[in-house]
Amino acid sequence: PDMVSLHNTVISQSQTIAGVVSDQPDWGGAAIYHFEEAAGATTFTDYSGQEHHATCTSCPALSNSGSPFGQSLTFDGSDNYLTVSIPDFDPAEAPFSFALWFNTNNMSARQDLIHQNGGTGQARGLLFLTQTGKIASLLGGALNAGAPSFSLNEWHHAALTFDGTTLRLYLDGQLDVSVEVTPESATGELRIGINGGTDNNLTGSLDELSIYESALSAEEVFALAQEDVSGVNDGEYAIELIDFETISTTTTLDE
Repeated sequence: PDMVSLHNTVISQSQTIAGVVSDQPDWGGAAIYHFEEAAGATTFTDYSGQEHHATCTSCPALSNSGSPFGQSLTFDGSDNYLTVSIPDFDPAEAPFSFALWFNTNNMSARQDLIHQNGGTGQARGLLFLTQTGKIASLLGGALNAGAPSFSLNEWHHAALTFDGTTLRLYLDGQLDVSVEVTPESATGELRIGINGGTDNNLTGSLDELSIYESALSAEEVFALAQEDVSGVNDGEYAIELIDFETISTTTTLDE
C-alpha cells in the first residue's frame, strides 16, 4: 500500500473524504467528460488534461436518475446541446475514436450524438441514432448503420473508431459495422446532441463521453462498455502521533 506522511501537521477535527471515482484508462484521450458538475453548469470539465472543456448556452439538465456512473446529462429534444472545440481535429487527417453511454425514449426521428461542423470542410453526422433504432455514421459521406437495434429507455454504450482506413461502430461493446471509408476534411467544432443547425436533436440522456486521438481496439471498446468496473473500493488510513519536541536526529555523512 502507498504511505503518506503529514509532517508538522496537526489534525484536530474529523476528516471527510467525498467525491466520485471514475476510472478510465488513458488511451490518448483528447477529451473525457464525466458530467459531475453542479446543477446549472454551463461548462463541463475535460478530465483528459487537455482542457477541451465542453460549453453550452441552451444546456441539458444534470440528472442523478438511472445512469450507470453517477450523474448524466438529459437533453430535451428541442434545443439542448454541447459544443466541444478540439484544435486540429480533422477526421481526414488522423485516427480517432468516440465512446459514450446513451439512453433515449424516442425514435420518431434521427438523433445526433456527435456532429462536426464543417469549418473549412464538410460537416457530417459522425455518430447518431436512426429512426429504426440503430447506431450510424456518415463519416466518408455514405450512411453506415448497424444491424442490431437498441431498446428504448435503457442505457447502451456506443463507440466509433477510425484507424485511417476502416470505420468501426460498436453497440454495447460488440462490433456492429466495419467498412472502409474515405473521410472528407472538416475543421469545425463538435456538437453533442444536435446537428449543425437545429435539427436531429437528442431526446434522452448521455454520459461518460470520451474522444480519443487513436483508434481504440475491440478489447478497449469492450472494457469501456462495462457497467460493472473494478478499481479502488475503499482505503485505509493510519495516524501516528509523534511528539516532535522529543525527537533528535543525528546524521552521519561518509567522507
